[in-house]
Amino acid sequence: MLSPIWTLSTRGIYSRLFSSLARLILMRILKLLSVGFALFSLLACSTTSKVPLSVQSPTAQQIIPTAVPKESVLYQADWSKGLTEWKASTGWKVKNGFIESDLSDTLSMLLPYKITNDVYAIEFTLQIVSVPKTGGQFQLVADRQQGKDGYTADILNLLAPGTHPLSVHALSEVLLDPQETMEETLPQVRDYEPGGVYRLYRIEVKGSRVDFKVDGHLVSRAIGDQTATLSNGPIHFFSRAAILRISSFRVLTN
Repeated sequence: MLSPIWTLSTRGIYSRLFSSLARLILMRILKLLSVGFALFSLLACSTTSKVPLSVQSPTAQQIIPTAVPKESVLYQADWSKGLTEWKASTGWKVKNGFIESDLSDTLSMLLPYKITNDVYAIEFTLQIVSVPKTGGQFQLVADRQQGKDGYTADILNLLAPGTHPLSVHALSEVLLDPQETMEETLPQVRDYEPGGVYRLYRIEVKGSRVDFKVDGHLVSRAIGDQTATLSNGPIHFFSRAAILRISSFRVLTN
């Protein structure tokens, strides 16, 4: 017969073993249940996430607007119908899509477009075909207006090819009208040899400043200290003693 002490001790050991075993089994059951729940949740998410692309349209905040070009063409010359709109003087002719001047001293044209912007650019592509030995010139002029200074961008003293005394060269400049309102920011007269190829001439007006560029290079600048903005026309083009070809003429925002 087993003693009571041994019996109680044995029962305690078995009781603890049973309790530990039960907890182990319970923990494994709970672990299996948690894993199963996780798999079920993952499957459910993968199933519900398959929404048609057409439904997932971007919100207004997600739409990126198309960039607006910095420049847009306001006016483009079309000489296919002649030069009547330009009020051109005698000596200009339309030829193969471009216009050409003769060697007269007083050729002029008037831009048939009213510029309403205070910030703008004028571009024209021009070739100097021929000049006499005595020289020639061309210029673009914006008339002075009330409250707005005018300006003149010109190429002066065009000479025929060859050697010239005293190192004489053609000159490029842009001047304000009146000239006494002009600040000296860059040399206003520079030596310039345009040659006989087509070049892009560009006049940029912004506030009280006007830049004169040739083929993208700044050749002259004028800034006024009297009016906040410069003139936006009427715009005239003059030619003197030079055969010029102009293949394009346009006005742009700047």
